[in-house]
Amino acid sequence: APRPNVPYRQLALPISTYDARVTPRPVMVRCPVPEACEGSDWDETTQIVTKLNKCREGHTGPLCGSCDKKWRSVGTLSGLCRRCDNHALNITSAIVLYFIVLIVIFVATALSQRSSVLPRAHVHAMLIKI
Repeated sequence: APRPNVPYRQLALPISTYDARVTPRPVMVRCPVPEACEGSDWDETTQIVTKLNKCREGHTGPLCGSCDKKWRSVGTLSGLCRRCDNHALNITSAIVLYFIVLIVIFVATALSQRSSVLPRAHVHAMLIKI
């Protein structure tokens, strides 16, 4: 995505950033997920603001709190987004996991049935010997 370079006092352009349209007044808001917010840069030599509080790739919304299309939440409290995996790989993994669970259930059931058929030691005879 191209990054606009705007002279410092000429920011009268529509900005679709994580702090846009919060209020007409400038407000300093700390990004809750610093890794998701790129922030703005001020270049002293060129007197130009760059990035304009853009979100990192894959993040969008107020304070970069949502994931873009084809991105997903990592599933932790960090709030970071990752690119979605291949759809075919996800389906294949789910099918393989399903069959592994079936095999584990089958083996556990077979072992349980086998142990219930084995002849038990005569408890009475053992108690009498003690």
